[in-house]
Amino acid sequence: MSLLGLSLIVADVSVVRALVDEGERFRDARGSVLTIAAEGRIDGQACDSLVEIDGVAHAGALREGDSFAAASLPGTPFDVYEVSGGLRAILLSSPVEPSGLVIARDIADTLGLVQGGRLATTAGEAPIAGIFESPPDGRRSGFGWALLETVDSSKPFDECWIDVWPTDARLAALLPLAMAPGSDLADEPPQLSQLNASLGREFAGAARFESRLTALAPVVALVAGAVVATLAVRRRRIELASHLHAGVTRRDMTLVMGIEAAVWGVAATLLTASAGVIAAHTMSSDDRAAIVVLSARIAVALFGGVIGGTLAASATIRERHLFAYFKDRT
Repeated sequence: MSLLGLSLIVADVSVVRALVDEGERFRDARGSVLTIAAEGRIDGQACDSLVEIDGVAHAGALREGDSFAAASLPGTPFDVYEVSGGLRAILLSSPVEPSGLVIARDIADTLGLVQGGRLATTAGEAPIAGIFESPPDGRRSGFGWALLETVDSSKPFDECWIDVWPTDARLAALLPLAMAPGSDLADEPPQLSQLNASLGREFAGAARFESRLTALAPVVALVAGAVVATLAVRRRRIELASHLHAGVTRRDMTLVMGIEAAVWGVAATLLTASAGVIAAHTMSSDDRAAIVVLSARIAVALFGGVIGGTLAASATIRERHLFAYFKDRT
């Protein structure tokens, strides 16, 4: 019984873990970032304020800046982007220093730079606030040798990006709110796109979680517990019918059977629940509580099946069938 519970939990946790990993890959590849491009017509403050909309994790604007190069590599200029305050968080996976340049990983590796260090350029020296990854995973090119310079939002930008998580393609319809007042959307429509469309338009994690095959694991545990308990009672039906023939009341017999079932049912449930706790510690701290709940549902269903099956099977034992039970014994 414990092996069955363990198997169900391992199966369900494995499916959920695969979904979580797939979702993390989708977000790490910036598939959750929606963009609007309208050269010189993006209001930086309006773009940054989109983060106040439910579902928008980060929002920021950018435009191309004047190019310059590292002092040690003057012939290889950077792709320079001037950005509003909210954009850095879209490309970075970890907190950054409060001020300074944010540079691509290729720049950092080539020049031997680290966060908190300083970058000497043909335009002067600046601190390095953070380092972002830009692998060739299908995301928009042009950021492999790029750096971001935070500027004030008084001048218009060329693009506005929003990071929507969980993904919701409908929020792309809100991107035109970042357009500067007076922009003519009819004659010069902005371009809406996705920073990385290689993994699909959306990651339907919630829907796939609800429809996963192992969502039925608690039902399987309930039925399996009831079947095993029924078979256990059936093996003892001669003994139980004899007790009734000897004068034991049905209520007392049922009570004893329920207590016995509870003892071994609790043992199986605790072993099953322990597996769930162990499995939860393989997940991130944000997902542990959900894994414990999923495992608890399977463990509780298993226990309910054992108790229900035992009581139901005990109720079918009849004293008058004692002779028939003897004849049918194997």
